[in-house]
Amino acid sequence: MPGWVSRRDREPVTIAGTVLLPDGRSLPVTIRDLTPEGCRVECEETLPIAATVVVDFGRSTGNAHVRWALGREAGLQLVD
Repeated sequence: MPGWVSRRDREPVTIAGTVLLPDGRSLPVTIRDLTPEGCRVECEETLPIAATVVVDFGRSTGNAHVRWALGREAGLQLVD
């Protein structure tokens, strides 16, 4: 189907974490689902689309691009 993006199944989770924004602010987030490629988070603020952020999962951290944001939710794509 044109325009369709194939995605892996998402693992539902509830993990407390933080997102470090490019301006240096750190925001608490709740990670709601997770795949090897990314995650969906809930946050008190709308995250800036296309920004590169650092996600702290509690046990590990990683860089991610904000792929989409809608209200309190955002989709993050993990990058190397």
